Amino acid sequence: MVAILTDIAVISPITIPFVAAILSHLISFAKNKGEKIELCQAVYAKFRNVPYNGYLEIWLQRVMVPLNLNMNIDIEETICKIVGGQDVSIWNSEWINSAGVTNAMKRSIINSKLLHSVPEVIPLDEVKLFKTYSFS
Repeated sequence: MVAILTDIAVISPITIPFVAAILSHLISFAKNKGEKIELCQAVYAKFRNVPYNGYLEIWLQRVMVPLNLNMNIDIEETICKIVGGQDVSIWNSEWINSAGVTNAMKRSIINSKLLHSVPEVIPLDEVKLFKTYSFS
């Protein structure tokens, strides 16, 4: 089922949020952490070959963060790197001379408390937002 879902997400990017929600539910049935890691690595290996896969990486990270798997995967999406704790810049701000603006931009955009409290299974309400507003 995981393989079929990843194929659907690769072929039809509009389904990615829903595929992520279903994947999170399927992965929650895994017997142990090792099996969860194996499933996540298989999904990531499939997604890695998709060009411009930042959207996929964001949703895959949403599936993996509550699992605390500490997987060693090579994520390219800048937002995902920030969530992973890397110190990277989203925008080139070298031209800004204001110390106040520069200091404000150094603050984390990630709410760690909220990040570590997200449920393992992605609730339908979280993905319905993307369907509701995608056509407006």
